[in-house]
Amino acid sequence: MSEFLEGLVIRRSASEVRVDTGAAVLSCVLRGKMRRTIPCVAGDRVLVAPTGPGTGVLEDVLPRRTELRRGKGSAGEEGLVLAANLDLVGVMIAFHPAPPRWALADRLLVEASRQGLDAFVLVNKADLAPALGPQRNALDEALQVYRGLGLRVIPCSAVTGEGLSDVEEVLRGRITVLSGHSGVGKTTLVNRILPDLDLAVGDVNPTTGKGRHTTTFAAIYRLPQGGWIADTPGFREFALAGLSPQDLGRHYGDFLDAISRCRFRDCLHSIEPGCAVKAAVGSGGISKLRYQNYLQILEGLVEKGDGKPFRKFRKAAPPTAS
Repeated sequence: MSEFLEGLVIRRSASEVRVDTGAAVLSCVLRGKMRRTIPCVAGDRVLVAPTGPGTGVLEDVLPRRTELRRGKGSAGEEGLVLAANLDLVGVMIAFHPAPPRWALADRLLVEASRQGLDAFVLVNKADLAPALGPQRNALDEALQVYRGLGLRVIPCSAVTGEGLSDVEEVLRGRITVLSGHSGVGKTTLVNRILPDLDLAVGDVNPTTGKGRHTTTFAAIYRLPQGGWIADTPGFREFALAGLSPQDLGRHYGDFLDAISRCRFRDCLHSIEPGCAVKAAVGSGGISKLRYQNYLQILEGLVEKGDGKPFRKFRKAAPPTAS
């Protein structure tokens, strides 16, 4: 093993794996069976054998500390690993043009909780916020909900640089992935932080308000202040892989106190009698926004269930304030 070098995968595309060994960046090919049996992603620690100036063979992938996964199918599926060995997830939304999709943000926060990762919320395009009018009040109320969870919420603008120093402070010395739906400006923000990269960015569709994909693979970049930042492809949906309906509520930190008081240990917090979570929503102890997000995610998990028995689910009506 002495002839191998340890390095960090900084980019994995269909045609190559780029590995930073500290002394050089090598363009590597995968050794034989690894093409089929041991996939690697940005953030992986690997062993490589140099074969020439700037080239090498990737020999092995070292055990991962953490992963960020997304899935498409049933609760039993492992899903697709987007990036590895992370410390922090930046959940990125935007002030404009489409309203933020909070259920998507909650899916990312649930995945961060499952992996034991810290998280924060980035709200990009703050320079466009004054044009929102009445929509701004609703957005500010939602952001206050997430601040109430103990999350750091940073309004920023990748165009003007507003909030950039706060973002750089959070990123310093950590391995961070920016994740969110297409068009929120992840790549534009990375360009602002690391202007020498000049990564390609796309426009938002003026009709649908959805972004066009420009990042087609995950890549990780070294930060001058220490640490790394990963840019992942945007997505329209983020499915949770390998999570059962019964476990979802355990990753809603604001539900935990109420969950301990539910009548049934396997309560799904939907239609069950004696549900302390629903009671807390009705009394204002739990945000209705978070609860509706929970129900939306729960419905998807039940529809894609792995065959384990659980009570019949139907979407609950939102509790009314008492």
